[in-house]
Amino acid sequence: MDRLGELNAFMTSLPPPPNPLASTPSDPRTAAQDLHRFHTLAGSVSSQITITSSKLQKLTSLVKRSSLFSDPGSEIDRYVSEIGSDLKHLNSLVLTCSEFLDGAKGKLDGSSKEHTTVVVEALKVSVTGTAKEFKNVLLSRTEGIKQKDDRKQRFGKVGGLADVGKQGGLKKNISLAPPTMEKERG
Repeated sequence: MDRLGELNAFMTSLPPPPNPLASTPSDPRTAAQDLHRFHTLAGSVSSQITITSSKLQKLTSLVKRSSLFSDPGSEIDRYVSEIGSDLKHLNSLVLTCSEFLDGAKGKLDGSSKEHTTVVVEALKVSVTGTAKEFKNVLLSRTEGIKQKDDRKQRFGKVGGLADVGKQGGLKKNISLAPPTMEKERG
C-alpha cells in the first residue's frame, strides 16, 4: 500500500509553519511565549558574544606574541576567519532580536517593552564593542607585520653569514686541514 501520494497531498494543504518570534494577537499566552522566545534568543546571543570574546582574547595574545622569528600566522588567520564569521552571525541574531522588538511593541506591557529594549540595546553595544576590539587587533597585526618587514629589510641585508663573505670579511680559500710536516721542514 503506497500512501506517499496521500501524505504529500496532505502536507501541501497545510499552512506554512509560523515564525517562532511572530504571534497572533488572539492568543492570550502569546505575549508570554514571545517573551520567553525572545529571552532564549537573547541568551543565545549573549553566549555567542562570550565565546567570540574568548576567541578574540586568544587572537590578541597571539598577535602580541608574534615576533620576527616566531609568527603563528596560520593560527592567527584561523582565528581571524572564525571571529569574522562569528561577528556576521551575531549581527544577524541581534537584528532578529530587534525585529522581534519592533513586531511585539503592541503586545507587550510597559515594563516588558522597556526590558526588551534595554536587552536589545545591550546586545548591540556588546557586539559593536567586540567588533571594534577585533578591528583594533587587526590594525595591530597589520602594524606588526609592517614593522617586521621593515626590520627584515633593515637588518636582513647586512650581517648575515652569506653577506659576510661578499663584504670581504672572510678569506675565500681557507684551508681547514692541519698543516703538513713537509712545509715545516722546508
